[in-house]
Amino acid sequence: MAVVEVTGVDRRTLTWAEREFLALTQASSPDGPIHSLEHLPDAFWEAIALATDFYVLEVTRPPSYEDANGWRNLWKKWEKQFTWHTGIGPLKDHPWNEYFLLIREGRTSSQNLPDEFVDNTGVRASPALRLSALEFLLDITDPHPQFHHELNSRFAYLNAGLRIVGKRFVPFSSLPLHENIVEPAVALLSDPTFAPAEALFNEATNRARHGDYPGCVTACWRSTEEALKCLGSSLEDLGNKARGNQGITPAVGDLLNRLQALRYESEASSAGPIDLHTAMLAMHVSGALIMYLSKRLKPYLEVTDGFD
Repeated sequence: MAVVEVTGVDRRTLTWAEREFLALTQASSPDGPIHSLEHLPDAFWEAIALATDFYVLEVTRPPSYEDANGWRNLWKKWEKQFTWHTGIGPLKDHPWNEYFLLIREGRTSSQNLPDEFVDNTGVRASPALRLSALEFLLDITDPHPQFHHELNSRFAYLNAGLRIVGKRFVPFSSLPLHENIVEPAVALLSDPTFAPAEALFNEATNRARHGDYPGCVTACWRSTEEALKCLGSSLEDLGNKARGNQGITPAVGDLLNRLQALRYESEASSAGPIDLHTAMLAMHVSGALIMYLSKRLKPYLEVTDGFD
């Protein structure tokens, strides 16, 4: 009997219709999860809309005046953040309607949609802009504890090569590596101490999901380099510690050099095309290095349990 694969949580037996759908999805995607944002099914966008309504911020106006006032202010705050950072201009519809219209159908009431936010049909908003609508909402409010589990379980069922980690969508090519490296790295970098490195790691994931794989590799390297600075160290200092075996395994220095070499190869494109799997390799190496160095260079740093 087919089941929904959900790590660490009781697995639910699939319904007949779900088994049929899953068989069709897998048959149409023999090479693995769907990584192209342009090919994500409508059910993917519907899952985001429903998860928002159930676990983040309801679209229905609360009955009491006090609750409705706070609800309205949150949506107005989302509108301000969304229009300011994307530059799409004023919205003519209510922000809560705008959000769900954008997520579900890729349409917007704004008359100033920049070309970079138009999809390949030339009519709808790009998938990247639609994804960012939820990311901006997560920046201003905390979801229910079940939000990430439920949404990511649905993504797994839909065979989508994206997961929501913290407040951002992250592409992945290997579920075990995603769960054991990327998720812990994102959680670690959420510490204010690592703010500059977090920004670059987020840039790496953004570039990967936009198909800019060389840019992803470069951002991974820069994130690792910035994490060293946040830890009060540098490449030179780390190299000296590694050569002197002063709390840093010598091979770690070699691994950093390999990541740097991959960055230069991606910029020169001299070693063949940099694809998604190469970009994910860089992200996994970068995440693993950042976690390792955070424990070796600054063992007294307070981090989330589970990194030992």
